[in-house]
Amino acid sequence: MTQRLRPCAAVLHLTPESIAAVRQATAASSGAGLPELIHTVLRCPLQSHPATADHRALVSDLFGRAPGDIWASWTGLQQPHAYTEAAYCPAEDGPATLCLSIEQHPGAHSWQLAPLVPAQLTASCGMVAA
Repeated sequence: MTQRLRPCAAVLHLTPESIAAVRQATAASSGAGLPELIHTVLRCPLQSHPATADHRALVSDLFGRAPGDIWASWTGLQQPHAYTEAAYCPAEDGPATLCLSIEQHPGAHSWQLAPLVPAQLTASCGMVAA
């Protein structure tokens, strides 16, 4: 069995100001027009990386109406400093295993990463596991 790589477990809760910025980025997209889905709690799906490197996560799903969806980039616990329209990574490891990261992402593909265990999820959300 192949050992999977460690994922980044960074989580960020968007502020109302950041949510407004996401709406603005979504409205500027060529795929705008229908109500969008905005993720207000982001988790970086990338391979574990240095703290100084940007975290990235899908923040607004445009449901295939544009060349991509809206992805947020942030560092540390700061609110996102950039919103980018981009597609998912096109890599696949068989027809049922697609990469769930942004296109041209650094590091391993999502299927190469170990799943987060409950303790990692609760710690990254600022909660303590019982």
